[in-house]
Amino acid sequence: MGDIESLKAIVDSMATINATSTGLSAIAAIGSAITAFIALRTSKKSSSVMMVLEIENQMNERKSMWDKAATELRQAEAENKSEDLQIILCEYVETTKENYFNSLDRLCFCISKNYLKEKDWKVEYRNLLNSTIQAYSSDFNSSTTPYRNVLDLNNKWQRS
Repeated sequence: MGDIESLKAIVDSMATINATSTGLSAIAAIGSAITAFIALRTSKKSSSVMMVLEIENQMNERKSMWDKAATELRQAEAENKSEDLQIILCEYVETTKENYFNSLDRLCFCISKNYLKEKDWKVEYRNLLNSTIQAYSSDFNSSTTPYRNVLDLNNKWQRS
């Protein structure tokens, strides 16, 4: 009888160990899932920030090029440089302006399509969009503009 009771005790101990082991495995799996979720969320936030920083960097570079081109044109006009040079510089100003507007439109697209959280960027860009559209209204003619994302987001933000 003692052997049967010993075996029963061993089986009971093994059942307890198996239950404990299964419980610990479940806890470890849940912990791994939580860790993976947190890592994914952190990665997504980092990715969004990196995307915005890249777009902002492009916008700043393009705005600087536009400002430089406009300055060169004004200098050429002030120094009465050749008409051909002034025409070339004028075309360059238009190209750099278009490049800047394209980068602004790209940012608006990302915000409109929820690649970036609208609430995070509205405060920073609401006035920029509105003042840009007002200052360059001929470039943002609603019937012909290629910068539809800028207009749509600005209209939405100005209404709210």
